[in-house]
Amino acid sequence: MKYRPRKFVRVIGKFLKLFVFFFILVAFADIPIRKYVTAKYMPDPESLSLETHIFEQSIPDAPTMPSVPGQAEPTAHLYSIENNYMFNQLPERQKDLYRTIRSGILNGSERIELEGSFTSEDIDVVMQILDDQDFEILNFQPEQGWMNSMNMLDEVISLQLDYSYSVEEEYAMLDEMNRKADEIIAQCEGLGDYEKVVFFNDYLVDNVVYDLEAPNAHNAYGALVEGMAVCDGYALAMNCLLNRSGIETITMQGFSADSERQREVEFFDRSLLEYDDRWYYLDTTYNDPSMSDLSHETQTGKHHYLNLTFDEMEKSHLFAPVQSIRDLYPMENNETYSYYRMQGLTGSTMEECRNIFLAQSAAHMQRVELRAADDEVFEEIRDNITTIGSNWAGLISDIDWENSYVTLDEQLHIVEFILEYSEQ
Repeated sequence: MKYRPRKFVRVIGKFLKLFVFFFILVAFADIPIRKYVTAKYMPDPESLSLETHIFEQSIPDAPTMPSVPGQAEPTAHLYSIENNYMFNQLPERQKDLYRTIRSGILNGSERIELEGSFTSEDIDVVMQILDDQDFEILNFQPEQGWMNSMNMLDEVISLQLDYSYSVEEEYAMLDEMNRKADEIIAQCEGLGDYEKVVFFNDYLVDNVVYDLEAPNAHNAYGALVEGMAVCDGYALAMNCLLNRSGIETITMQGFSADSERQREVEFFDRSLLEYDDRWYYLDTTYNDPSMSDLSHETQTGKHHYLNLTFDEMEKSHLFAPVQSIRDLYPMENNETYSYYRMQGLTGSTMEECRNIFLAQSAAHMQRVELRAADDEVFEEIRDNITTIGSNWAGLISDIDWENSYVTLDEQLHIVEFILEYSEQ
């Protein structure tokens, strides 16, 4: 038989064409090639950079909730992720991705198909913002993980998620949560935004128990309806109350500076009170006296972490959002609406601190507190607290100093006296 090189070349050519055609088909027909689980991302605290970047935002019209056949929609609400500061820092392609994922979750879709070219990083960014900002997501927790389906170009083409509740159950919970939030909001009718923030903080501190085992510990429903939550549950509940009151707020994840416990740090914008779009920082969980290691008699007050500056909050918190969006968060130092300043409890001299003590104790307040704005003044009070406290108490005739207590917050320079008064 004669050797025919041309026919051999033609056979090889056809084989190569078939191989190329198959490759193109796999790459562009969105055929899943591999899958892997993506968990909630939390970077190493040592790697964090805390530079500040503030961006302009636009607020489009709020979308409607997706409809569920045979299920009444939740009660009307003011909140929309479209109004969220962090959402509005995203490029349009990631906003579209967020809308697709959010709609799929609210509809209980076990598999969410994606249209467009998205990377695993895109998914992580969207899931981080969904987890931090979206208090209406109750049936899915990103820390549970999810499954990415990818093509040969490393593009994510679909997500697979597991849910804690059915769509009907979630809508019933949303309705109950919204009604509860509105009941709380109705109690502060006529108050300004600052007073509302204090009221909501106090309500959550007084009515929520920190419980790691609670079934809805990580969402707003657990805090508002069941009265049991952990740090992110407190924060999302505050988000819900503030947003339904028309006060913009965002949350930011972080670590406690003195342990590996993760904390949710709440901070909010006071622009409606003409605060010049300035940000203040709040951690409702840290404000809960029951979280302290002190005895019941000496637990600290519930306003230490209310309207702090970024530098003040950083003394006890290390912020740690997803690396790619860390610089989008506002990190500002504004003092105008600090709780202790607004309440007239900040003193810059020993005389001012003494007068703050006397004004409260003369009114027979059991908890007397002040904040030393000057480092040297606080150090003098701290180093001589027994003598100074006794001298100040001696100026009020019916204070039983021997049965009183004092606590010091070294980080925030707050001094608290729990006073006992003699019976007259």
